[in-house]
Amino acid sequence: MGSDVAGLTELVREIQRLVPDLVGVSLTLPEENLTVTFVENGSAAARMDALQLLREEPGTGVGSSLSLAVLDGPGAALDLYADSRGAFDGRVAALTALCGASTATVADSDLEFGTRLRAALAPIQVADSDDIDLAVGLLGDELGLAGRDAEAVLHDTARRSGVSVVHLARYIIERVLP
Repeated sequence: MGSDVAGLTELVREIQRLVPDLVGVSLTLPEENLTVTFVENGSAAARMDALQLLREEPGTGVGSSLSLAVLDGPGAALDLYADSRGAFDGRVAALTALCGASTATVADSDLEFGTRLRAALAPIQVADSDDIDLAVGLLGDELGLAGRDAEAVLHDTARRSGVSVVHLARYIIERVLP
């Protein structure tokens, strides 16, 4: 994961060289239902972030945004945010090439920086996923099942009992690990 973060950090720096007033970048991994966000300290996006953390409605959005579908590697989306209007004008081709993205882009669709709200849930989603993975491993060991089979049993049992998979996973972990 560390090298992935370093690579993403370098990509953000390269994007910022092309778009000097870049204030935020969100990476969404749909398969993992996960969004992570980089925000420039002191920017309008950072102030919006602070307001959202206080559970207030943001007053204004960013000046412009650009959404890219990343083609390299597993499916992902990059949302770029800048302070000024038209910050991405004349730079879209260079940005799609740099990011390995489709040339089909969407401009100014997220001026309220909505991906930041999804990113705020990322730590919870990662913790939930880790607990489910641990419970699947424990259940597989206990029942002598392969990973996919143990995961199917976990999901089926949660569905039939009317509890969430995460709650059942945590119950299994509490009962198996001292």
